[in-house]
Amino acid sequence: MNLIALTRPLHVGEIDFRVQSVRKTKDGAVAEILAYKSARTDMNRLDEAFGVMGWTNKFDRDSKGVLQCSIGAIMENGFVVWKTSNGTESNIEREKGEYSDAMKRAGFMFGIGRELYKLPRIQIHLNQNDYYESGGKVKASPWFNPNNHDNWRWYIYKDAKKVEAKRNYQGNWKTVFDSNPNFKGEATDDLVSKMMEYASQDSGAVREKMMNYALTEDQERKIINEMKS
Repeated sequence: MNLIALTRPLHVGEIDFRVQSVRKTKDGAVAEILAYKSARTDMNRLDEAFGVMGWTNKFDRDSKGVLQCSIGAIMENGFVVWKTSNGTESNIEREKGEYSDAMKRAGFMFGIGRELYKLPRIQIHLNQNDYYESGGKVKASPWFNPNNHDNWRWYIYKDAKKVEAKRNYQGNWKTVFDSNPNFKGEATDDLVSKMMEYASQDSGAVREKMMNYALTEDQERKIINEMKS
């Protein structure tokens, strides 16, 4: 049994990206991008945590007809821990999407991919050919697919402190989204010591600096404790 597998952050290769909505702006149009996991990711993590034969799931509808997925994890003492959540239909393959969504939400209950809730809002400015208008609505063109690995590269840095997207323009990779251009990477022990030194004197400045570095839980705890002292 490997329970750490349940809460280990998803690798960017385990995350999918799709257009959630498109809206017009004075400069053109902007697409809201949703980062999500697939039910396959949950299955793989459950296999890793409990073994292929160490978990099960079932689907039922409640009294209002809402589909519920329950995932049961078999503990070493034989006791089964159940966690349940509901699903909603998708726009494509509605019934299949409903079952998949219920499975993914139940997986969140076990901690799988829960860090996706921490990701910043992802908005991509569209080129003229990336969208069209129909019936008074703005829609993304069929070929605008942020999940196409040939034309898109996504980067999610530790603790979701930075999300970056690069898009391929005829062989040139251009950054089209950067949630934190001031991100500096992982914090060194020397930097953490300096943050701790000034934490109680100027907590606001230190907190702002913390946002630009990936800190371990221990490093973050030490700085916050100094702020309280």
